[in-house]
Amino acid sequence: AVALDGAGQLAAVQADQDAQRSAQETSLAIWRELGDEARIASCLGDLGAGAHIRGDYPAARSLYAEALEVAEHAGDTQRMALALSGLGRLALHQGDPEQATAYYTDSMARFRDVGDLRRATLILGNLGVVATHLGDLELARQRLEEHLSNARLLGDLKLTGGAMTNLGVVAYQIGDLDWAADLHQQALDLSGQLGDGRLACVAMTNLGLVAAQRQDYLTAARFHLSSLDLAESIGERRSIAEILEELAGVESAAGSAERAATLFGASQALREDIDRK
Repeated sequence: AVALDGAGQLAAVQADQDAQRSAQETSLAIWRELGDEARIASCLGDLGAGAHIRGDYPAARSLYAEALEVAEHAGDTQRMALALSGLGRLALHQGDPEQATAYYTDSMARFRDVGDLRRATLILGNLGVVATHLGDLELARQRLEEHLSNARLLGDLKLTGGAMTNLGVVAYQIGDLDWAADLHQQALDLSGQLGDGRLACVAMTNLGLVAAQRQDYLTAARFHLSSLDLAESIGERRSIAEILEELAGVESAAGSAERAATLFGASQALREDIDRK
């Protein structure tokens, strides 16, 4: 079970969703047979994250909720916090920032209780993203600047890259395009050092947005197409739909109405398919 769980986690890092699900579902079955609640909760959370990436939100919710229930029964604060974090991310992606705030706040408090400073600061960054969605850019900036500072103090490059992309979104929304471009480029550079395809995908999408705002549509399209390739290789369907929409906006602004309509239609079809699951 340990070996299968580890193989599943490695597959997830390599964006091989099918291999992750196969390995961890088998691992989960063994842990259930052994009655190890902490390991059961851990596997359920990982499987929930995989379902979330694939856009299967009902399955993700069910898996996260069961992980939380099992962790609560086991009295495992760490795994409770992880499950709450997953539920918070899911709520945000389903358009419920208030519920996301509640889940994330509970999760951050539990991570702090067990002394997990890395995950506590990660959740602080997530709360910054929620504030961005709610339109409170001053609160978002405050949270994300603290998040970035903490990530640098921890020496965590992956966390630092994620903080840069999120703070870059705030910079973009307040109209500071130079600051936004600098943050996203730094995040893209870090993604190359880390071999992190998901971070690279987010950074390139955001660089595309900055280029489009500057009316440099050719550069914007190049960034979005590169980001789309990565999102497809990772299998993150929600990101694919979002990038298709951004590409549609670039094509429309550049005067290619027919291509824009095709891209937008593809995005809507994908979103409808995600919503049906």
